[in-house]
Amino acid sequence: MTTTVEYILTIAGAFCVFLNIYGVFTYNRRLLLSGLFFYCIIPFIQESMAYKNDKLPVHILLFISFIIQLAFTLPNNNNYSTQNLPAIKLAIKIALCLTVINILGAVNVFILNPTIPFQFGIFHITFILSIAYASYIVTKKRE
Repeated sequence: MTTTVEYILTIAGAFCVFLNIYGVFTYNRRLLLSGLFFYCIIPFIQESMAYKNDKLPVHILLFISFIIQLAFTLPNNNNYSTQNLPAIKLAIKIALCLTVINILGAVNVFILNPTIPFQFGIFHITFILSIAYASYIVTKKRE
């Protein structure tokens, strides 16, 4: 990855992380999902470039996992109250799926492909923690 592309993707990733964290702490589900949604574009770019270079199938797996994350985090105007039990249960399952996808992303950055700059792994870990915190808040409010 060239230095210029790395800087641009790092700034974009930091913006998405900030948007996500701001959404968590202001209890704004749309901002939380928007940060995750827009961050998915970065792995698309990185995995496409990596697959072009070495043709390893792991890049296709990661690309597909981030397409799934993109679908789950599509920001929409649906509002769910904490009284809607099926919506809460579904949200928890989606949060677990997003957590697994971001764990895969962090493992890819830190273990499988150490040539990827470490800040992208930190971004994945930040998303994992924000999803966990948001899930905790939702389940705590319901009690």
